[in-house]
Amino acid sequence: MDTQVRITLHASRTYFILLSTLAFILILMLSTLPVADGWRWIGYLGVSASTALLFRRDVALLSKSSCISLAYGAERHISLILRDGQQLSGRVRADTLVLPWLILLNVATDGHVRRSLLLFPDSMTAEDHRHLRTLLRHSARL
Repeated sequence: MDTQVRITLHASRTYFILLSTLAFILILMLSTLPVADGWRWIGYLGVSASTALLFRRDVALLSKSSCISLAYGAERHISLILRDGQQLSGRVRADTLVLPWLILLNVATDGHVRRSLLLFPDSMTAEDHRHLRTLLRHSARL
């Protein structure tokens, strides 16, 4: 794979704030449901557990399955490097979303597994974010 860009990812403050806010709103909504307290506590536990897992894997990048680096190459090839050293290779899917403030990177790996990364501008350097955004936009036209 001819590497066009190699990016090291960092913990994103924007992602942390967004996920915290959404979890808080969901817990508030659960507290207004007309259900028994036991079911409400099960809902609280579900929201809290899933939020904690997302924090660990996607926000703080502490989990073994956290993507800490990526290498984007020619013809939409991409390689994701995980914290445990494993490397997932695949292709960037056509449904990848590229906005100025957000990149939703959908990858179809060679093992027929789909992996999605939510990348905010503060999860990488400004130059890397601009370069990746430009490459993804131009490759979408091919």
